[in-house]
Amino acid sequence: MGSIDSNLETPESPDVIIIGGGISGCGAAWYLHKQGRSSMILEASDRVGGKTYSVADAYSEAGYIDLGASWVNDTTQKYINALIEELGLERLEQDVDGLAIAQRPDGSFFTHGYHDSVKASDEDFGLFFAKFHDVVESINTDDVASTPFATTLDSLTVLQWAQKTFPNRPGLPKRVDLYVRALSGADPAQASMLYLAHYVACAGGIKSASGDEKGDAQYQRLIDGTQNISKQMLARLQGQGGKNTILLNHAVDTIFQQDGTVTVTTKNGQRFSVKKVIITIPPVLWTSIQWSPPLPETKALISDRLTMPAYSKIVFTFSHAWWRPRCSGTVFFFDGPIQFVRETSVPAKRCWTLTCFATGKKGFDWGSQSKQARRQSAWDTLASAFVGFVDKKPVPDPVSVHEMLWERQEYIWGAPSASWPPGMLGHGLQKDLKAAHHNVHFAGSETASAFKGYMEGGLQAANRAVQEIVQN
Repeated sequence: MGSIDSNLETPESPDVIIIGGGISGCGAAWYLHKQGRSSMILEASDRVGGKTYSVADAYSEAGYIDLGASWVNDTTQKYINALIEELGLERLEQDVDGLAIAQRPDGSFFTHGYHDSVKASDEDFGLFFAKFHDVVESINTDDVASTPFATTLDSLTVLQWAQKTFPNRPGLPKRVDLYVRALSGADPAQASMLYLAHYVACAGGIKSASGDEKGDAQYQRLIDGTQNISKQMLARLQGQGGKNTILLNHAVDTIFQQDGTVTVTTKNGQRFSVKKVIITIPPVLWTSIQWSPPLPETKALISDRLTMPAYSKIVFTFSHAWWRPRCSGTVFFFDGPIQFVRETSVPAKRCWTLTCFATGKKGFDWGSQSKQARRQSAWDTLASAFVGFVDKKPVPDPVSVHEMLWERQEYIWGAPSASWPPGMLGHGLQKDLKAAHHNVHFAGSETASAFKGYMEGGLQAANRAVQEIVQN
C-alpha cells in the first residue's frame, strides 16, 4: 500500500474503506485485493498490527519480541497458515523441553513434567475441569444459543456456575480464577459461563486452547514477530497503482449512510465517501463512533455491555537461557502480580526471553504502579520461582525489559478478546455481532466463528466480510 504514512496522498474513490489496521483490517485489504477491489485503511494509532506488536531487542542479534499475540499453528488455523506460507515467514516451534514450575497455595513451589496433569493432584479442580470439558464439548460454535442448556449456562458467571456445581469447596474459586484468567484473560466473576465455554470451543477445545503440541494454538511462533504479518501484507500491496493505502493517526468519528453511500469522517477532519465499509475494531469501541442511521439496538447493546479483559505482558531478556536444560521456563503462580510465564526465546537470533502475563484485577492493579515498581515486583516474583531449581545462584538479572499494558491502549482497551456478561449469548446475540449494518460490514476476531481472540479469527472474519461484499 502506497506507504505506511499518515500524510499519504489518498486514493481516488477506493472501493472499500477499512476501519482498523490490525491483522483483521490488513487481512481485509489483502483479501479485497485478491478480489480485484481497492481499499483504504483508516488506523487510529501510529502503527499497524493492532494487538500484534513486535519490538526489536537491542541486546540480541536482530531478535524481535512479541508484546501482543504470539502463537500460531500449521494444522487447524488455515487462514494464518496460508498467509504465513504465502508471505514466506519463518516459524519456530514452542520449546517445551524441561520441567514446569508451579506454586502451591502456601507460596512454595514444586516442579512437574511439562505435560503432566497438575489437576490430577487437586481433587477440586480436577472435578471442575472434567465438568467444564463436557460443557465445552457440548457447545454449538455456529449457533451457541442452540447449545443444550444454553440459557442456564448464560444465566451464570463462570464463578457462580463452579460454586453451584461444586458447593462447599472453599479452595475452588481461587483455582478457577487462575485458570480462567490464564485461558482467556476474562474475570470469572463477571464472564458468562456460556461465553467462556464458547470461547474455548471456538479455539478447538480445551487441549487446543491451552496446549502447545502440533495442532494446538500455542504450537509455533514467528522468528521475526507476528506484527510482521501485517507489515508484510502492506508491503506486498505497495505499488498497486496508488489504489490501496493506509492512513495512520486517523481515528474515525462518524459514519453516515444515505442512498447507498457511506461517508466516514475522521477526528482530524478528513472525509471519505465509498459504497462499502469494513469495520475491524473491537466491539467495545463501536459506540465511540457516531452513527447515522444509528447502530441497531442489539449491536449498541453488545458494544456497551462487552468488556475487554485487563491483559499485560512484561518480557525479560537475558544473555543466555540460564533456566535450561532443567526447566522449560513455564511457571504458574497461585498468587502475585503475574499469573504465568512462558519461554519465548528465538535461538536463531540468540534472543533469550521469559514472558510474564499479568491479567485481571491483579494485573490491572500491577499496571497502575510506576514503571520501576511494576518491573521490580514482576522480576522479584519471577526470580523467586526458580530458586532451588536452577544451578545459577542468584538468578541472573535481565539485560533488558519490555512491556505492554494492553488495557491502557486508547484504541484497544485490553486483550485478547471481548468478554460477554451473562444474559446475552444465550438469547441469540451471536448472530447480531457479525451482521452487516446496511453497507457497513463487521470483522475483527470477536466476530469470527473459530479462534475468537486469535490472529486466525481476525483473518477468518476479514475473509467473511470481504465475501459478503463480493457476493452482494
